[in-house]
Amino acid sequence: MSVTAALLRIGTGGPYAFAETWGPRHPDAWAHDWTQEGRSLTDRHPDEPYAESSARLDAQPRAKEDWLVAALAERSRGVLTEEQVAERLQAGGQRYRDFLTIGSAAIARALNGARRDEEGAGRLRLREALDALKDRHEVPP
Repeated sequence: MSVTAALLRIGTGGPYAFAETWGPRHPDAWAHDWTQEGRSLTDRHPDEPYAESSARLDAQPRAKEDWLVAALAERSRGVLTEEQVAERLQAGGQRYRDFLTIGSAAIARALNGARRDEEGAGRLRLREALDALKDRHEVPP
């Protein structure tokens, strides 16, 4: 790998800091549904320095928290600000977060049922809605 990276001028001293390897993604393999194949990042070449990878990994929970706060503020239709939502999350603690997770699971179950019955572009829209719900707590209309 290092020889290939050097020839492609990827890594230190080259125009590209790193390269990425993408592989198949089967989000519904648990349901034995292989029709919704996608792509996902599987590796970076050369390996990121520890400081960079730890900073990237540490930023992920903060980003998820920011998405949750933004989604809840948007769902309140202007009644709550993001600061008020953050305070509610803090005050509600784990029980409130569990409540939100259970609500997301109920919506995901309904979306999965509808997605199995749908065909074509509608099926893809429902898959994207499921991904948005899982990744950013965005509830589809």
